[in-house]
Amino acid sequence: MGDALLGQEQGRDHEQGHVTVPRPPVEALILGHAAGALGLPEGLIEELARSLLCRQTALGKHRT
Repeated sequence: MGDALLGQEQGRDHEQGHVTVPRPPVEALILGHAAGALGLPEGLIEELARSLLCRQTALGKHRT
């Protein structure tokens, strides 16, 4: 393998060195955006979020 690299510049490709960072849950962003656009009371939004979290946890779909 060392012979295959002869004549090639040692270094790293442009794509190397990037780190994947986990993104926040999209569901929370969508709920917040829709609630703001509809002007829903904050208490109602929190209750809906808790209900969805409980449902996802019960179904085993909750991501930590």
